[in-house]
Amino acid sequence: MVIKEIDDRTKVIKDLKILSNHPRIYDSVKDRIKKEIYRIERGYQNEKNAAYYINHYFASRKNWMVIHDIRLEVNNLSVQIDHLLLGRTRNYILESKYFSSVLVCNNENFSIKTSKGYIGIPNPMLQAERQIDTLIKIINELNLYADMALTIDCCVLVSPGTHLPKKLPEKIIKADVVGNYIDRDLEETGIGGFIKDTFSILTTKKDDIEKAARKLIKYHRPWDTAVYLKRLGIAWAEKLLN
Repeated sequence: MVIKEIDDRTKVIKDLKILSNHPRIYDSVKDRIKKEIYRIERGYQNEKNAAYYINHYFASRKNWMVIHDIRLEVNNLSVQIDHLLLGRTRNYILESKYFSSVLVCNNENFSIKTSKGYIGIPNPMLQAERQIDTLIKIINELNLYADMALTIDCCVLVSPGTHLPKKLPEKIIKADVVGNYIDRDLEETGIGGFIKDTFSILTTKKDDIEKAARKLIKYHRPWDTAVYLKRLGIAWAEKLLN
């Protein structure tokens, strides 16, 4: 069941494009805005593509709750999650990434191959694991664990056209096989995971998961234009849109 779809970025992109051509904005700031527009457009399309595959596998499964594109703020805790799956035995954070070429990993150091050589990128697995840590704290703050499975896992989704060498961590997968990956992951769980999963399935009902999912999205804070402008350090520019 899909609880939340991806937020529409159309207005944000339109507002930023207006500012990127505004006469009262310095050229150096315009360049930063244009780079942000490119990043938003690329990320937005990538998240929509990943959401398509996730929904294909899980939208009709009554024991799975799907939350796309959620930005949680609870007290002093905040986390941005591309896709969140809540199930009766396990939960998954799915981080979607766009790589237009070969993705390489050497001793946990990641890079992508470009026409100018290899360029280092942040470790996407570490990013997803940090999201798990923050989400656990938020779940505790909201007292939701009684309504959720005990385990939270993660994986990184890349576009089906990305070349993945064999040396990559097994949790980096192509988005079009996400359903197969999770089904297999649940089947291959070890004894410790089996005990946790068994306990979860005995104590967690479908209605409980849905209740937890709907409570989580009440704390969603969308990435509107004001948030992006604040991140760019030009919050004052919002008044130019009025």
